[in-house]
Order: sequence, then C-alpha cells, then structure tokens
Amino acid sequence: MRVPAPDHLTHPTRLAANAFARRAAKRGKEGPIIVGTLRVRLLLREARTLKDKRQVIQSIKDKLKNHFNVAVAEVEALDQPRLAVLGLATVGPEAHPLKQALGKIVEALRGHPVAELLDAEVDV
Repeated sequence: MRVPAPDHLTHPTRLAANAFARRAAKRGKEGPIIVGTLRVRLLLREARTLKDKRQVIQSIKDKLKNHFNVAVAEVEALDQPRLAVLGLATVGPEAHPLKQALGKIVEALRGHPVAELLDAEVDV
C-alpha cells in the first residue's frame, strides 16, 4: 500500500508514512494516516560561526528526536550562523494527538536556554 505524501515533505517523512501504512495493513487495520508538520525559526544569539550553530542545532535535533519521536531537519538559512529554520514531521492515525505533540515541541523550544523561538507554523 503506497500513501501519497504532500510535496513539501522531505523524503524521510514519506518513507516513514509508507512504513506506517505497511505496518497497519499487516495488522489488518487500514485507516487514515495523518501527517503533522512544524516549521520553527530560531535565533541563536551566541553563535558566531557556522560551527557554533551546528553544535547547538545538532543538540536540539537529537533531543527532539529522542524525546518526541519526530523527524527533524534544518531546512532554511543554512549559511546564516545566527538563524536556524527547522522542519519537523510526525505521523499518526488521528490529528488531535499530533497537534498536541507539536504544541509540546513548541513549548519545549520556547524554554530553550540558547535558542530563542521566533515563530512556529503547525500544519496537520
């Protein structure tokens, strides 16, 4: 079973959605697969070089992946040391839990000691 994914999602997200659909089909439960995305812009005031930025972003990505089980990638502003734009994606059978999880991620990023959250866009 192949699930079409929106064009704006990254390749690993499409793979995750398709794997989710295959596992559900094996269990005999075919249902909707909801994809939730989050785009966040972060200001890294203390980053002077791209190496400083990479260290902070890698730490944030690892914590988000481990704690919230989401796919995370830096998607814009790759050459700007003080600005980071991250794209996050997760999949599930219902929209409400995805919205809650993405909201918790936004709250966690608001409290980050080094990165200041400038804005966040949730799409489920």
